[in-house]
Amino acid sequence: MALSDIVNIAISVASANAIQPGYGKALILQYHTHYADRIRTYVNASDLLTDGFGATEPAYLAAQALCSQNPRPPDFQVGRLALAPTMHWTLTPGVHDSTVYTVSVDGQSASFTSGVGATASTICSGLKTAIDALSLAVTAVAGTTLTLAANVAGVYHYFEAADPALESIVMDHADPGVATDLAAIATADNTWYALINPYPSVAMSAAVSTYAEANTKIYLVASQNGDILTGSTTDIASAAQTNGDTRTAVLYHPQPHQFADAAWAGARLWTNPGSETWAFVALAGVSATTPQLTATQRTNALAKNATVYETVAGLNITEFGHVGANTGGSWIDIIRFRDWLQSTMQINILVALTSNLKIPYTDSGIGIIEAQVRATLEAGISAGGLARNPAYQVSVPKASSVSSSDRTARVLNNVTFTAQLAGAIHTVNIKGQVTV
Repeated sequence: MALSDIVNIAISVASANAIQPGYGKALILQYHTHYADRIRTYVNASDLLTDGFGATEPAYLAAQALCSQNPRPPDFQVGRLALAPTMHWTLTPGVHDSTVYTVSVDGQSASFTSGVGATASTICSGLKTAIDALSLAVTAVAGTTLTLAANVAGVYHYFEAADPALESIVMDHADPGVATDLAAIATADNTWYALINPYPSVAMSAAVSTYAEANTKIYLVASQNGDILTGSTTDIASAAQTNGDTRTAVLYHPQPHQFADAAWAGARLWTNPGSETWAFVALAGVSATTPQLTATQRTNALAKNATVYETVAGLNITEFGHVGANTGGSWIDIIRFRDWLQSTMQINILVALTSNLKIPYTDSGIGIIEAQVRATLEAGISAGGLARNPAYQVSVPKASSVSSSDRTARVLNNVTFTAQLAGAIHTVNIKGQVTV
């Protein structure tokens, strides 16, 4: 006689937990050949050095900016680009007599002082001569504008102006095919959420923005594009606004080597979606914009839904955390919370479907689905993303009202809810009166 004839035990294995997207995880892009993996996860910036990255490579610099925030996310990822961008910039000078024009390339300074009767050509020619004297792996070409190009595809450089009002720099290299790289990275691991791109030219950013829109990601981009501060409509922030991008947030910052976008990600991605705003954030290790923006420059940037990083009452803070689109929900925190709410509700309902032998097509079975919707909305309130009052409303059909075709197909339609976002206060207007 077998033991099972006396004691028969059946042990079932519960279904594995569904994978929740990583709404606290940043992906830093870089072209490199340090390893073949498309993506790796890191805890500390120093871990990249162990994997062969240099201390001047963009992935390390961005990781350092992210990890310098306190608190900060517990980990981050680096995605390997196989298609190398050849970095390129165009500098347009403001023409002034007897003025010092200073730029830096990879941290090395180059200056030219204009004389009487200065022209754009003489200024650009003078800057070219000063840059050439640095003997870096870049090529400068002077005309009425100054162009700067990397000599080797995939090699990272940064080009900065001491005064963006004097020298407007636009990163304008071609897109080598970043969407193809992103698709390959996502195939290897798609649990990341926020994109950091060290090569944010207008063309490359447009491709990353399109990918983010189609794949439920957000693209945080720190841009030195001086046209953001002007009435131009061809800059990176204008493009995000014109295209109605709901997943691209442009942060104007004239010093790309500080990776203000990665710092911004580090300062906020550790929070629960719905609990935060991306305004008024102090970014450790990131300098406030200098010289201080003029009122006109600030107005121009904010009108394009770009965020700026300025000193206000002695505090360095971000203002205000928009995405490109002009819609009522055009804030990073709302997009992130909405994504979280949607995926959490999907997963909660999936868990209910897989943890029951079946959910019957009855009022009680429909009630199980309704309970998951309500539980998710309650979690949204607890997170701070939804308001308690007015109360949310959930509507489900009675089983008796369901069409025979839906019942036969085992599809539950007409489940709806309404809830109000908690929102956030960014601006306060107060009127007061004091009397003697």
